[in-house]
Amino acid sequence: MSEMKNYIFAKNIYDLDELVEIDWLPEFEEIMDYNIKNKLGLDLVVHGSYGDFTYNNFSDLELTVIFNKPYNKIDKKSAINIINRKIHKLCITVDPLQHHGPFFITSKDILCYKPKSLPLEAYQSCWSLRDVNIKFHLKNTDSEFEEISKWRYRKTIDALREPKKSFFKHGKNLYSIKRMLSNFFMIPVYSANANGMRIEKREAIEQAANIFPDYFIMALKCGTDIRSSWPKKNNLLSYIRKKIVRDRIPQGNFDLVSTKFFREKIIEHKIEEDFLPLLNKAVKEIEWRHQ
Repeated sequence: MSEMKNYIFAKNIYDLDELVEIDWLPEFEEIMDYNIKNKLGLDLVVHGSYGDFTYNNFSDLELTVIFNKPYNKIDKKSAINIINRKIHKLCITVDPLQHHGPFFITSKDILCYKPKSLPLEAYQSCWSLRDVNIKFHLKNTDSEFEEISKWRYRKTIDALREPKKSFFKHGKNLYSIKRMLSNFFMIPVYSANANGMRIEKREAIEQAANIFPDYFIMALKCGTDIRSSWPKKNNLLSYIRKKIVRDRIPQGNFDLVSTKFFREKIIEHKIEEDFLPLLNKAVKEIEWRHQ
């Protein structure tokens, strides 16, 4: 029998001293002012590493847009405008190498949340601009969630098995390297979710040392070192991508070409010489899981 479980997330922005370090806060507030002025009824919730303030140069912006109005009462033109022209540009302001846009949910989704697109644990540490808490009603669908997690695990393993055909088919650069590493770091949480463990990504990575075999742990440490030594954001790339972004991230072939010119020899060397050999062995160790 299914049952409803309630979870409350989203701290208020003014309760968080850490926000003095967020240099893109003015742009964030500007979006919310536009939202209020046009009566769009949106909440913007920041989660991930910017949600718990453990971000570094590698971090992208994980953002959820919540539509608090029924879909048929949303001013769609204004909503599309704020997403295409403002929110996507904010993501690229935070991280010029951003390879995904925000997540979207509606007030109806919150009343019966099914974690197909994003596990609820992703909101474990988050904050919003509004002085409210967001109460999710999670429908207990453990078996479905585990099957989805197994599918994500297998799909990610398939991509990591042949990175030259998946992540590097258009060349090896900071953008493609970041996409590969981001997928690799999802393996522990997909595996945990597939086993019925509802934990967030950071906790799953911390537990990996006790669960995964040697080469995976070595690859995890190597990837963590690369992520920690990631260069500061490139303002020129940010400017170019913000000029061309519209309805999605990435935006067309020119966007893909623009990212290819931004490279870092030290990072590329570590990937080629250190990480990829470990990744090859790590995948062979764990590809049998969740089959």
